[in-house]
Amino acid sequence: MKKNKHPLYIFLFIVYIVLLLRFLLFNNGWNAVKDGFLNMSIKNLWQQLSNTQWMPFELIIKGYKSQTMETFFTNLGKIMLWLIPLGFFMPKLTKHRSGTKVLIIGMTLGLLVEIFGFLAYHQILRIDAIILAGFGAYIGYGIFKSL
Repeated sequence: MKKNKHPLYIFLFIVYIVLLLRFLLFNNGWNAVKDGFLNMSIKNLWQQLSNTQWMPFELIIKGYKSQTMETFFTNLGKIMLWLIPLGFFMPKLTKHRSGTKVLIIGMTLGLLVEIFGFLAYHQILRIDAIILAGFGAYIGYGIFKSL
């Protein structure tokens, strides 16, 4: 199967990456990121790390119990929806054509986003977000394979 690196796909992928960076990494603006890094301390990082959610789906289950179904699925779906285009474009534009590679790259991107949020916005690390990012990329891969 020959890869189709049509200029439209490349353009759409670049637009996707710009939007992904804007909404996942710089959603609170550049000044918030800068302030987060400038106000970083070992004590604060250690405290955040102690609040890290290591048990898969723990926050999802807690969120399910404490939120309305609409809010629950909105929060759950946002993470996956942002990574679906990655799973679609990766096999189209790169040599990564296996579902396993797409899943791993999606989870790696999720990990990088979580680490960035941890350092820049002082958010807790969530293993759920990493897993859901991988699932989102894998759904995109499934869409690619079905077309």
